Amino acid sequence: MSAGEAAEQILREFDDRKAFFAGLRRPVRNLVDKLLDERGIRVHSVVARVKKRPSLERKLHRHDPPYASLDAITDLVGARVITYFSDEVDRVRDLLDAEFEVDTVNSRDVRATIDPDRFGYVSLQYVVSVSPARAALPEWRRFAGFRFEIQVRSILQHAWAEIEHDRGYHTESDVPEPIRRRWSRVAALLELADSEFVALRDDASERAGAARSRESTTSTPRVASHEIVATAVASAGAIEPGEISAVASSVSIRLQQPLRTHQATIRLALETPDVSFEGTPTLSQNSGITASIGLSPRDLVATIAGPTEVPPSLVIGGLRLRAASNALPGVVTATIAVDDSAPIAIASLGTISPTNVDVRAAASPTVFVGRRAQQVGLVSIIERRAAALNAPGTSARFLRVRLVDMADPGHLIDDALSEPPWIVVTSGDLKLRGPAGSGATVVQGVIPANDATTAEWEIFSASTAPSHLEVHGAVAGGPLASGALNGPAVDVGMTHTVDSLGLLVETLDADHSTVDVKGLAFVAVRVVPPAAAPQPG
Repeated sequence: MSAGEAAEQILREFDDRKAFFAGLRRPVRNLVDKLLDERGIRVHSVVARVKKRPSLERKLHRHDPPYASLDAITDLVGARVITYFSDEVDRVRDLLDAEFEVDTVNSRDVRATIDPDRFGYVSLQYVVSVSPARAALPEWRRFAGFRFEIQVRSILQHAWAEIEHDRGYHTESDVPEPIRRRWSRVAALLELADSEFVALRDDASERAGAARSRESTTSTPRVASHEIVATAVASAGAIEPGEISAVASSVSIRLQQPLRTHQATIRLALETPDVSFEGTPTLSQNSGITASIGLSPRDLVATIAGPTEVPPSLVIGGLRLRAASNALPGVVTATIAVDDSAPIAIASLGTISPTNVDVRAAASPTVFVGRRAQQVGLVSIIERRAAALNAPGTSARFLRVRLVDMADPGHLIDDALSEPPWIVVTSGDLKLRGPAGSGATVVQGVIPANDATTAEWEIFSASTAPSHLEVHGAVAGGPLASGALNGPAVDVGMTHTVDSLGLLVETLDADHSTVDVKGLAFVAVRVVPPAAAPQPG
């Protein structure tokens, strides 16, 4: 096959795969943006592009030897990072080394190879592919192993490159010697300006740090303030109403620069009342450093040690946030201090918010072992948005309430609800019914014969406005009146070994498989053992 035929075949393949290349452009840009933000690197711009067909055609005819295949061309998709300062190019380079698989054969740092007396633009040109860990994620799986280019240069280097490219001066032979000399002088001026901007920035930072040190009233030594700009973000998740604690969380602490010390103490102190830490925290992103981490209900203290310096990004995992009650806060905040200095940041640890269904109880009564028909707290189920109980997008058809062990919600209690409870829609237009119901807003729950601990209603039609429901105990012919203790009644046997009971509210699909656990009703029934229970009269 001739070189021309090979080029035409590569161009046809490029046309066939154009949608693939276009599909990678935006994720690459967004990923680079996100990684820069996580490391606190502020840049002028990040752009990404797919190579245009005419540009590819010129490249194919210009390259010697000819390309063997389309996959041999590494800049079909490319991103460009423009930094404000020339030394920040190295920080971006370190980020790329850490976060991507770098093709060292095809990557080059023009800054290190350009002749000192030659004019031309300088730039970092990396050929990379996504890391194996990222390639395992569903959104990146189809791009695994595909190489693309990331260029990094300062804003002044970029200005030079754009002007040089626009004038068409790609080689020294294009330009007469007198003009080359003038271009060289301009290049030298730009290089000098790049260096001066870095020096001016550092001088300003040092003066600001010295001024803040003089104004500080604390005698505790601390790292210079321009090195400690830190934030913390936690994937706390949502605490379900009635749930004991949140899902596992991680806290990311990002420093503007690495701490120039072999050891540092980082303190994270909760500011939000009624929320506390728990868990076994570990340094999950260690970068070759070690950490000793202590945890109390209100704060975390991590002593970080490394071979040369504490890196700019630390992730502490294994944390949980515990809510003291159903009165859940919104945003959980904490303060961050480094080396026991004054607080340097107020951080959000994520938003703890109720889900679309809130489950509450009006009272927390005591149930005596060996007694029958003990009324428990009236249970309220509140939709926070319309159709929440119909689980849109699923085949959810049933609302179920069952008795569980409060310490282990997966443990179904053998004791039975003594009477089929009723459910009352007190506001909104959610329609529920039992098997023989008519679809009215007030219907009786039916306990299936194969599960004597469960009350269940069919969701006849979803609400168009948030609805409020109450689960009542039963009397002959209808529900008990709305009252703090007029919830479902339970029978507790003499052999009962659970300290407290609760009600679990779930939605089920047509096959009675659990679709979504909405939350524990905090009925918090205390089960009193026989010795403490009054004798039946």
